[in-house]
Amino acid sequence: MTRATEDLIWEVRRLFRELGQAADAVLAPLGITAAERAVLEFLVKEKEPITLSEIARKRSVSRQHIHQTLSRLNQEWIDRSTDPSDARSVSLSLSAKGYDFWNRIRVADVELLERIERSLRAKEARAATATIRKIREALKSQQEERQ
Repeated sequence: MTRATEDLIWEVRRLFRELGQAADAVLAPLGITAAERAVLEFLVKEKEPITLSEIARKRSVSRQHIHQTLSRLNQEWIDRSTDPSDARSVSLSLSAKGYDFWNRIRVADVELLERIERSLRAKEARAATATIRKIREALKSQQEERQ
């Protein structure tokens, strides 16, 4: 193990925590947290309604976490429908009000990103992205080998 890799992982962990705190601060005037924003983003990224279990599986989070976070959101932002493949399950999507609120979130996102970009060049961001992507791919490959 090299010290450089360990230092990088340490910085990524700290960055994750600090990004969450920064997002919470930017989102506070909108009355939501970074975790709640993440669940809305999960729904925004889906082209079709999706079940709670599918969101959890695709995003590598617990079903309970998604359920608890959804319960804290304004219910007018979420459309619920019976899952055609399983009548006991509910499919979720963003409502028109949810998309309107998402647009307000994106304004807050842009403000945060613009502040960060004042001290970061695009070339540096692309290099960091490539490195982090390689680490994720290596971890995924290792997980697949174990299965």
